[in-house]
Amino acid sequence: MTRKQYPRYIRDVGPGDGFTRFETVRPDGLPDGVHTGGVWTNGTEAWKPLDGGNAHDGPHYATLEAECLEEMAGLPGFPRNWRVEKQNGRRWLVRNVALVYGQDFPKGEAPSELGEFVEMVVRALNARGWELGDAISLAFDKDTYEWFILDLSCAARTYAKATAWDDEWRIWKWWEDEGWTGLLKARQAARHVVSSIQTLYDYEIPTGWKWVYASRSRPLSLTWAHKLRGKAALVPGDVAEHRVHTWAVTEGELDAEIVHDYELVLGWWPWDTPARRENDR
Repeated sequence: MTRKQYPRYIRDVGPGDGFTRFETVRPDGLPDGVHTGGVWTNGTEAWKPLDGGNAHDGPHYATLEAECLEEMAGLPGFPRNWRVEKQNGRRWLVRNVALVYGQDFPKGEAPSELGEFVEMVVRALNARGWELGDAISLAFDKDTYEWFILDLSCAARTYAKATAWDDEWRIWKWWEDEGWTGLLKARQAARHVVSSIQTLYDYEIPTGWKWVYASRSRPLSLTWAHKLRGKAALVPGDVAEHRVHTWAVTEGELDAEIVHDYELVLGWWPWDTPARRENDR
């Protein structure tokens, strides 16, 4: 289906009298509105165009932001805090003015738990067949006290179940930019266990086993970790580098009781799995 096309000058068309355009910069250093021309405000609400295009030239086309939000509505990171309006020849996504991460919340002040939350959110987005298509943008709703994905103007359908690397690289880049290096290194090390052909061969990890748990408290052995027999392949870790004695690779998510009994921490799991159980977070 061909998306509606708009003339280039639409970039500078606001919702109407009493609106001014936000003049802000994204966390990645680019000006806000690089694709849509900018978000407008009347002081209490933010009106974002539902059309966008190349930052330098060419026409605009209808974005899929509203459609993406509708499909994700109600899931963590996607509260239904928006509405769509048609005004002054454009469609608009309208929200109350929120607090933007990287602007109202300075970088480096948020806990790494926020990074894990956004990872879960983006996993869910990819698992439903959508890609971000742009850098991660995050905001805090002052009315509901919820974090949410702010910018989906470049969101696109993948028309397939998420693959291992849809937006994972964006999460990892965001963690690196935010200084969450411990979280980044832990996830990279865990993923390497099931992406290294040598490791898979040396430790006889069955095909399709992709869930990786870390034992940080002590080395694991199947001689005493009876509940892992037949459920996990064990790979030695590097305590000095990653603070992991043993990696346990499994076919799927382990029962909460096993995770608790052996003090395991989930390190990496297939990207097309949107979320973890609450007890593993």
